[in-house]
Amino acid sequence: MDVETKIGLVRRKPICEVVTEQELRELFETNNSPKHYIGFEISG
Repeated sequence: MDVETKIGLVRRKPICEVVTEQELRELFETNNSPKHYIGFEISG
């Protein structure tokens, strides 16, 4: 998958927080398979 397609997938809704697009581009250009974290806070 090319870098532009990956960026498009990351920037789809719903989206809450993303690093800048330039940082995202650099990440995908230097790391073919970056790790991610999806955190949920259960409060109430």
